[in-house]
Amino acid sequence: MIIKDITTELSSGKRAVVLTERKEHIDSLHQYLKQSYETVTLSGDDSIPDREAKWKRLKSGNYQILITTGQFFGEGTDLDNATCLFLVYPFSFEGKLIQYIGRVQRSEITPVIYDYRDIRIEYLNKLFLKRNMYYRKLIRQISLFEDPVEEESTVAKSNTLTIEKEIKVPVESLEFRYGVIGFSYICKEPDEKVEFEIEHEDIRPEFDVLKPYFIKVLKSPNVTVSIYAELENGKLVSQSADSPDFKKINKEVIEGVRFRFVTKTMLSKSPLPEQNILDINQLQSGQSLYETGEELIAEILKQSHFKHHQQLRYLSEKHAGDILKIRFVLQPFSFVFLLKGEAMYHVILETLDTEEASYLWHFEKQLSLLPVYLKELDKQLDIIRKQGRQAFIAAPPENFSRIMHDYNNEQKGFITWKYALEERLI
Repeated sequence: MIIKDITTELSSGKRAVVLTERKEHIDSLHQYLKQSYETVTLSGDDSIPDREAKWKRLKSGNYQILITTGQFFGEGTDLDNATCLFLVYPFSFEGKLIQYIGRVQRSEITPVIYDYRDIRIEYLNKLFLKRNMYYRKLIRQISLFEDPVEEESTVAKSNTLTIEKEIKVPVESLEFRYGVIGFSYICKEPDEKVEFEIEHEDIRPEFDVLKPYFIKVLKSPNVTVSIYAELENGKLVSQSADSPDFKKINKEVIEGVRFRFVTKTMLSKSPLPEQNILDINQLQSGQSLYETGEELIAEILKQSHFKHHQQLRYLSEKHAGDILKIRFVLQPFSFVFLLKGEAMYHVILETLDTEEASYLWHFEKQLSLLPVYLKELDKQLDIIRKQGRQAFIAAPPENFSRIMHDYNNEQKGFITWKYALEERLI
């Protein structure tokens, strides 16, 4: 469809600008069009001299079609000899749209603007509905071009329902999706349900469990949202929504409430009856608030009040993450690290906030046997859980050792602990 529209306009003697967002898209369009038309491309691959030469050619009118990115065209100069603008990538920001249109509306000839709506992909359709709101606004203001065309189609008011209001939406009813927050509004007349989305790059579906914490941050069970929508003959043709409350749920707030949730739930969870050593997914029971164990420990290490925060920071830096992901043990909440020595693997169990020694297991350095070592370790942790640490220490395995902590002087205690550990990492 895009190629057909472009060739139709070029065949009638017009000059066109095509805006996309990907270099690959520029290349593919160029391959289709360069055999038949004078084509110019502009992208980040062009050197500064090449870019200047191309702009000189464009200004002189020695071209039929310019294919470039929105970024390059938006930052460039006006191209008043272009008579068509093709927007062939999805976006929703009004500022971009006004900027792009402004680049080609300086000529005496009213330019034609092509935009595309993909109703089969909901995300792309939502972006178009936002752009269409700006198009309709410009039409109503009759200021899209300096010399407006009388034949321009206008919105039939009798068939158009406009919704523009500020509403309260319960936080619990919000739908957290990847990069967007969704909610619905029901019109009383006619009985129509309109779905809205507001972009939020830090939101994920798994953050749904954090809603009670967001309510506390906002100090309200509701968010205030400004909505705008137009329905023609019952069909949604444009919409937008914005909320200052959503801006309060920023990355820092999310990280804070996420950690509060973790400390309240995960750090006090009961051990699983069949397994002691857990990975990050097992620890979270499928909630996926943290994608990796490294992400969780990085969040924990922001808090310096935990007893072993210095030891955990050191161990996380030395951990052989390319071989084994960080593991966890419940009650007391502990981390399992793997450190590589010259001849041995060393598995270290370090508690987060209880006065327990560091437990070390030393294994032969054979990668293929690592799963066997972890199963053996899990059995020994089961003994600790069921019989207690003292019973385990009374008859420890030969490959086991421990390092005591000195809590009288935090810095001295850490240095002493670190020195003792490094002595054993053979």
